[in-house]
Amino acid sequence: MDNLIGTAANYLVTAVLAALVGWLGSQMRRERDERDKRKTHDDAMEMGMRALLRQQLIDYHREYVVSGGPCPVRIKEQATSVYQAYHSLGGNGTGTQLWEEIMRAHVDAPDDI
Repeated sequence: MDNLIGTAANYLVTAVLAALVGWLGSQMRRERDERDKRKTHDDAMEMGMRALLRQQLIDYHREYVVSGGPCPVRIKEQATSVYQAYHSLGGNGTGTQLWEEIMRAHVDAPDDI
């Protein structure tokens, strides 16, 4: 009888441990999948933000450099903020070139300062 109880206890412990290992494995997979999904989402958000910031630099460049018109100091300050964010998100040299040209644009009217 004691042998039967011991054997049953061994089977029970083995089954409980197997279930626990299986549950832990599924939890780890779920957490990994959630982390991968968050990373994919974050990467997409970063790319989208970088594209919007780059477009803002392009718009400033078109309006104040290509047109040859004066560039108010406040626009240069905004362009600098946009560029810093763009650059910190891994923006490339194209944004740097646009920003540098915006910074070289002339400031004409004292009212714009």
